[in-house]
Amino acid sequence: MISDSLLEKLLNALPGQIEKAAHLTLLEAGNLGQEAARNTNRFKNNGPLRAATNFHETGEYTGFVLADKSYAIFLEDGNNAGGAFIYPVHAKALHFKIDGKDIFAKKVRSHGPLPFMKDAQEKVENNIEEIFNKNFDKIFGG
Repeated sequence: MISDSLLEKLLNALPGQIEKAAHLTLLEAGNLGQEAARNTNRFKNNGPLRAATNFHETGEYTGFVLADKSYAIFLEDGNNAGGAFIYPVHAKALHFKIDGKDIFAKKVRSHGPLPFMKDAQEKVENNIEEIFNKNFDKIFGG
């Protein structure tokens, strides 16, 4: 039989243990979101974007994943608002690299949305309960 003092200690410790499980869940979910955004198959060459997609913890139970490149929004939302092609504005040709090779073009085809961040968000949302339950069980020996 559990004594009243032991039961009181256990009940007093419970909120802290739940908070610990919630914090572990934040970290794990943040890493899952970061990896899902980095390892997308939405576009072929995601090297520079991969290196700039990171999880940022903003509080004990809050955080976000950020693709920190100026062009990330155009990948996520698409860039064909100006038409089917992209043309150079301040030069005679567009310049970019693919697999280390310099590419010059007078125009390139635009693309529609490639929602790699939305995909990452959905992956976290679909797994958050399982992640919390696993951390809760780990803390409480389940």
